[in-house]
Amino acid sequence: MKYHEHLKSLVLLLIAFGSVSNVQAANKALLIGTTAYEVESSNLPGIDLDLVEMKRVARKLGFEKENIRTLKGKDVTLGNLKYQFSSFLNTNVLPSDTVLIYYSGHGVQVPDVSGDESDGADEAISLYDLRSVYKHDTQTVTWDGVLLDDQLAEMLNTLVSDNVIVIVDACHSGTVTRGFTGTESADTKAYGSTSFAVKSLGPPTRATRTLAAGGANLVDREAAGVITLSAAQDNQQALASEKGSLFTLAIAETLESQRLTASPQSLIQEATRILDERLDEDLFYQPNLTGDSTLFDKSIVLTTAEERGEINQGDVLAIARDVSPLQVSLTADLYFQNDPISIDVDVPKDGYLNIVAVASNDEMVVLFPNGFDSDNSVSAGEQELPGTRPFEWSSQEPWGNTMVSVLFSEEPVNLFESSVQKARTGDALSSYVLPSSAGLQGFRDAPGIKAAGVAFLKTCKSPDICD
Repeated sequence: MKYHEHLKSLVLLLIAFGSVSNVQAANKALLIGTTAYEVESSNLPGIDLDLVEMKRVARKLGFEKENIRTLKGKDVTLGNLKYQFSSFLNTNVLPSDTVLIYYSGHGVQVPDVSGDESDGADEAISLYDLRSVYKHDTQTVTWDGVLLDDQLAEMLNTLVSDNVIVIVDACHSGTVTRGFTGTESADTKAYGSTSFAVKSLGPPTRATRTLAAGGANLVDREAAGVITLSAAQDNQQALASEKGSLFTLAIAETLESQRLTASPQSLIQEATRILDERLDEDLFYQPNLTGDSTLFDKSIVLTTAEERGEINQGDVLAIARDVSPLQVSLTADLYFQNDPISIDVDVPKDGYLNIVAVASNDEMVVLFPNGFDSDNSVSAGEQELPGTRPFEWSSQEPWGNTMVSVLFSEEPVNLFESSVQKARTGDALSSYVLPSSAGLQGFRDAPGIKAAGVAFLKTCKSPDICD
């Protein structure tokens, strides 16, 4: 595996196609997030949630839990990254195995010292010990505590794998003139915030020039089989929010919705649509697809629930296990097409209910609250849902076993409102939405009493078609 040239754009997805569903393969994933910086003014919101999202993506792509390693905060140092490349990412790895490397944090530019950059600047990703330093030899102020494009290219060259996926959710924008973390105000309510953090830091004392027109690759490779999905064009800024970085959220959501039909082309098209739909026009940044065009339409198939286990189901069950038990019952265990479904809950005290369903194919949705009734406050005692509320549930595809989890919190938690499936106005894009990682984390962190109950039901199209 030979890499040439260097890092040019700092938000991308490099896709090399290899089987990641073979549980015998030593496929490895290294997920890196600067969840905190030594200089706290550089901190970005939502990076911890980026790591949660990407760990779920890695598991859905077939990476085994023991082969997924996460580095965050003060562990994101140059020495530690070099060690992980030389040890973890190469141990028991064959050329046919797949390696996933993900980074979320700030992107920066520093003066080029090797003379290989036409614009006189090296692109870099920032590490925990990012700081501005004065260079006496050049009498300039620049960044230290970074991983340069040249260094990352050299590290990638040491990997045994010929199938490497690199995702860097950061940016470098020539329009950035501010020092440390900047913000962009917005009217958009899609991500639950009126401002976003810019994931780019120019040199501390001056504005930076734009990168080459048309977008550029983080890593160029002599061998065929490389696709680059850049989160933003070279004159645009990638953004972070309290719910996570917007490009990471778009990629994770797209892979969930296109689990059987995804390709690099469809990923970039859907991620573009998501950002366009949810961001104000002046904040919209368009992902970019470059590389081996023969692979643009090649399928990226997520492993099935049977192959990888029920990841969504397992994650919701883990949340339920960490809180007090809640008594939950269904009107039946077996439902046929269009049969009404009702849930009885013994609510311990006045509070709030969230109901999440995970279908047989591991697809997850918030059943309540929803677009018909977003008020999820309840009184203590026996509660029937839907009851008299202005909606109903009935048995529909996909057929098979479905898990229903009821989450109770004494303090307000609303998984419908916290979802990122919203237009820029803040209006939900569907009456039933995906729960966000931020929403689920909000339930975990909620003060006061928390409880959860789980019930399982089976759905069949008809009595004659029922395994």
